[in-house]
Amino acid sequence: MPRQSTDSDESQRRELQYRARIITHSGFEKGRVRASGGLVKLCQYYTSDEQRDVDLSRRIPWEARVGLVVHQHVVPVTNCVDPSDTTLGLPLATKLVEWLESRSAWARLADWASRHPTGGLSVTDVYMGPPLLRPSALLCFHGFEEHAKMVAGFRGTDVAAEWYDQPVYYSGNSTALYGHGQRVPFPRGEAQMDFELTIACVIGRRCRNVPLERAGEYICGYCLMNDWSARAAQARGQKIGMGPGCGKDHATSLGPCLVSKDEIEDIRDLKLRALVNGESWCETHCGQPRYSFEEMITIASKCRTLYPGTVISSGAVDGGSGLAHGRFLQEGDTVTLEAEDLGVLVNTIYVE
Repeated sequence: MPRQSTDSDESQRRELQYRARIITHSGFEKGRVRASGGLVKLCQYYTSDEQRDVDLSRRIPWEARVGLVVHQHVVPVTNCVDPSDTTLGLPLATKLVEWLESRSAWARLADWASRHPTGGLSVTDVYMGPPLLRPSALLCFHGFEEHAKMVAGFRGTDVAAEWYDQPVYYSGNSTALYGHGQRVPFPRGEAQMDFELTIACVIGRRCRNVPLERAGEYICGYCLMNDWSARAAQARGQKIGMGPGCGKDHATSLGPCLVSKDEIEDIRDLKLRALVNGESWCETHCGQPRYSFEEMITIASKCRTLYPGTVISSGAVDGGSGLAHGRFLQEGDTVTLEAEDLGVLVNTIYVE
């Protein structure tokens, strides 16, 4: 007599699916290899869910390991380069943030990946954390006009004229990041749970007062970001001019990997998609935002120092939220974000 499936079995099955879909998804994998050796994708991973939970509870990547993602395998970076090689500028290679400033290390990883297309741990054998568990800062911009108009309309106002003069941002909660395959909490009592499909860039070198023409030099890579939104709480806070903090602070997803900047030909050409429980809610391109990442870096670096590991969000792409479609999430929903070259970011939500 066959054994009856249990909730535990279902949870394990879904976790395996999450891990197996870390990089590829039908219609989105290009599989191209460039002259530099191919897409360089770095991740922070764990060999057990317990290790991941320990780091999540204290927000320090103590148990995390840095891996190079090659096709459907994760290779420890210590297998790819010698961490004691002083020419890399990497006295330790145990935390992803330590790789951000070393251009030569990224080049060597690309070379290694081109010569070793197989090997390492299967993605079904690892548990992903966010590429940066506790970034230096999380700066969330509104780079797309359609989303700025939609959020303003949700508040019952128009987009402020000042928005068209320069990019603006708020500081997100850098202590509440989640990775691919992790369950994401929402505050109890929230009636309008939502997602936001965004692209994030990561700063690789310390900078301040950066001129626009040099801003791109400080970007080391890109990743997908889900800027989870408690819309009802967000609307209440913004009515009294306090920003979206209480509607955003509970969670942000980042991942699945950090993809080297040099391997993305044009961030605006990336094809994007968002699905809820397998149903497509949005298919779009990154397109032409009102403000570029370079403009965002220039503005942000005028009022603060940007350190390696600072995450800068583009803001939701056109149509990249439930709000844009008049729909909200329910507890237990699984949200999948996809982007060419950047991968697949999957999370299931629950209410605390």
